[in-house]
Amino acid sequence: MPVFWSCYIFFYFCSTITVHYIYKLTTMKQEVVNKHLIDNGIRPLRKRALIYNYLMTKRNHPTVETIFRDLLTKEPSLSKTTVYNVLNLLIEKNLVQTISIEGNELRYDADVKPHGHFKCTSCGKIFDFDVDEKMYPKIPLEGFTTHQVQYYITGECPHCTKAHLN
Repeated sequence: MPVFWSCYIFFYFCSTITVHYIYKLTTMKQEVVNKHLIDNGIRPLRKRALIYNYLMTKRNHPTVETIFRDLLTKEPSLSKTTVYNVLNLLIEKNLVQTISIEGNELRYDADVKPHGHFKCTSCGKIFDFDVDEKMYPKIPLEGFTTHQVQYYITGECPHCTKAHLN
């Protein structure tokens, strides 16, 4: 067999394995998303899974507009109403939380464990940071129950601070 053909066959074999491996990874991820939705009492319809997968993988604290814009190419029949409805369902099932750093902008976060958010006032990015539960304030009111505590800090991220110094 000429060298060309043996190299071609080897390349085809490796490409096929790579494509199959990549396909398996994406379908496994989708299976994990679907299982997580089912485990939390949500039927894993295509648009629900797409939006939840987006929130779980991007971790960019998006607005409804950002989610809609980013997913419209993958799902042309997606509407903002669908995005709102899916987000409300995910919030109801405690799979997503809302964050409101500015008064007029609601963002969504799939990380529902206790943590804080730092928003850079220059670039607009939002960063997560861990919060020790000992930092939570004690409620001085008798009989009240806390459902959510949020920590927000605004300032400049290291990248923007460095850019302003130069």
